[in-house]
Amino acid sequence: MNRNFGEAMKEARLASRLTQRALADQLHEQGVSVDQAAIARMESGSREPRLSEAVVIARLLGLNLAGFDDPVDIRRRLRSLVAKISENNARKVGAEILIENDHAEVQDILASHPELREELSEEQRQTLASIASWVRPF
Repeated sequence: MNRNFGEAMKEARLASRLTQRALADQLHEQGVSVDQAAIARMESGSREPRLSEAVVIARLLGLNLAGFDDPVDIRRRLRSLVAKISENNARKVGAEILIENDHAEVQDILASHPELREELSEEQRQTLASIASWVRPF
């Protein structure tokens, strides 16, 4: 994500006649904990949104993330998250919350870029499937 996302976010928010506070409230209803100040920082470019935040913001404001994402970075982030999930799953020492957060971000990425599912190894797919059986839905 870059400053252009923040600018597009602000433009779409204003076109929707939403205040930053109203957008933050809508995000909270969707399970994304972002306050008005964080919205302001994203719009100014001083705070990068997490991909999971950007996916929900884009959905609420009718933005297409395709123009903002670098496919190489998304693939790298997806591989990194799946590896992290595997490591945390193997340890299972208080890692449930970390796994749930990372799993949610993986699901956000795959929802926005379903073609990337094909690039996951069989082991990675099995890890995600086993975790999906106990992770609480968002």
